[in-house]
Amino acid sequence: MTRFGSLTLCVTLGSTLLACGSSGSGTSTKDPIDLVPLDNDVPGWTVDQAHNQPEHPRAMIATNCGPPTDIHSIENLIDGGFAEFCVTPPTITPQQTHVPKEFLTQSYLNSSLPAAAGASTATLDLRIAQMSSADVATEVYTDMVKWDEFVNLPWQDPSTPLVGTGSRIADTGSNGAWKVMFHQDVYYVILVLAPSEPAPDYDTPSDATKQAAFTFAQWIASKI
Repeated sequence: MTRFGSLTLCVTLGSTLLACGSSGSGTSTKDPIDLVPLDNDVPGWTVDQAHNQPEHPRAMIATNCGPPTDIHSIENLIDGGFAEFCVTPPTITPQQTHVPKEFLTQSYLNSSLPAAAGASTATLDLRIAQMSSADVATEVYTDMVKWDEFVNLPWQDPSTPLVGTGSRIADTGSNGAWKVMFHQDVYYVILVLAPSEPAPDYDTPSDATKQAAFTFAQWIASKI
C-alpha cells in the first residue's frame, strides 16, 4: 500500500488526448500531463524518485482497473481500494461511472516547509482523473465523500479559499496530514500532504502545511 492509502484511480494515457468540455458535450485539447508539476514548478516540491517509475519522469500512468497485465496497471502503481473509481457506486446512475478516461499520479517531497524542518520532509501524493465530462467530474466530487475512506473526515466544504469550481479540505486525523479535493472542467483532483513520514512531532496539522496544500492545488487548477 502506498502512502496515499486506499485512494486509487485507473485510466489510459495516450499521446493525443480528447476530453469533453465544461458543458459536458464538446471537446478539450488540454493534455492532462501538463497538470502534473515537475521539480520546483510548485516552489519547494520535487518529484519523489523513490516512488517514481523511471520511464515516467513527469507522471506515472495506468491503463486498466483489472488484474495487472503490465507495469501500467493501476494495481501496480497504487495497491488496493480502487472500487470507488472502477465500479458504479449505488449513488450514481447506471449510465455513469467513476471510471476516468485518463489517470495520472505522482509523489513529491519538500524539506523547506516550517513544519518539515530538520530531519523531517513533507510529502505530497497527487492523483488527477480526467473524466468523460464536466458533469461526471462534478458527480465524482459530490459522491467521493460517501466512501468509507472519506465519509468521517471533518471536511470544510466549500474550502476557503476555493480551488477550481468546487473544493473541500480536511484534517485527516493522522500524521498531521491534509486532504484536498477539487473539480474543474472535466478534471477531479485529490492530493494528500503530510509534514513528514512518520511525524511524531506533528500530530496536529499546521497552518503552514494547510496553506502549502492549497498552493499546490491552486497551481494545478491554474493549468486547467
